[in-house]
Amino acid sequence: MGTKPLQDIIGGDPVFGSLKARLKHMAPLQEAWQQALPAALRPHAQVTGLEGTRLQVQVSSQAVAAKLRMLSPTLIRNLQRLSPDISTLQFQMAPPPSAPNRYRVANGLPDEALAHFESLAGTLPPSALRTAVLRLLQARGRRV
Repeated sequence: MGTKPLQDIIGGDPVFGSLKARLKHMAPLQEAWQQALPAALRPHAQVTGLEGTRLQVQVSSQAVAAKLRMLSPTLIRNLQRLSPDISTLQFQMAPPPSAPNRYRVANGLPDEALAHFESLAGTLPPSALRTAVLRLLQARGRRV
């Protein structure tokens, strides 16, 4: 059984084929979009799709969307050089970044804290909590 290059596998699959065609069409639009935007707005707005005559753009905030609405006529004119069908822009808010895990243990626990965990492990009966404390100590290089 021989191996096939990934490009051949992807090229033969109709789903991947349509995705590849869409990406091939979207890349120049994204490039044109970035060129049309003022430099300060470039990191805050990205083309996500083209549905009929409506270019879909993901923005980082409502303030960015408001500014882009004011610039829409100029932006559309610039984009129409590449894709004459574009007549409107639709803005969608980017999902908020995921919140950091509040319960994440810092990599560097002080020796004093580790000593308290060792003491605690010695007093706990066999349980899930004792197992967790022992794992924490082992992960921090303590012999238990």
